[in-house]
Amino acid sequence: LAPVLTPDGVPILVVTALSSYVIAVKSDSQRFYWIDPGEVTIDPLNFASAEAEPDNIVDAIAVGDHVWLLGQSATEAWYATGDLAAPFAPAQGRAYARGVWPGTTVKVKDSVLLVGQDGIVYDVGAGVKPISNNAIAERIRAQIRFERGL
Repeated sequence: LAPVLTPDGVPILVVTALSSYVIAVKSDSQRFYWIDPGEVTIDPLNFASAEAEPDNIVDAIAVGDHVWLLGQSATEAWYATGDLAAPFAPAQGRAYARGVWPGTTVKVKDSVLLVGQDGIVYDVGAGVKPISNNAIAERIRAQIRFERGL
């Protein structure tokens, strides 16, 4: 293994892959970079930013033909366009005003499951569907309060 140098030495939060591109999310930002297929370095001009909310991306996960960018207050899907000049674009109608609790995003088959900032477990896909009951959500909220020192 060899390290991949990042533009200006920026730290990377999470890495995923979609359509032969490697996607690297910059820590504490809305920005993500991609490595072109067959390349081993990040071109500093190969970047885009999450657009749904002015929040930091806290996780990213590829499911099917989309990469989900999960922020503190919004979740949005991007897809591979096939255009070499602009290989990624936000998927229309796939941005939700629902943030994610960092470290809780998982892929189950073709679904993205996550714990929202409100402590509710959601299935995110064709919409945002709560899947936890009130008792589970309250236990999660209690843990969130504990971790925040409240």
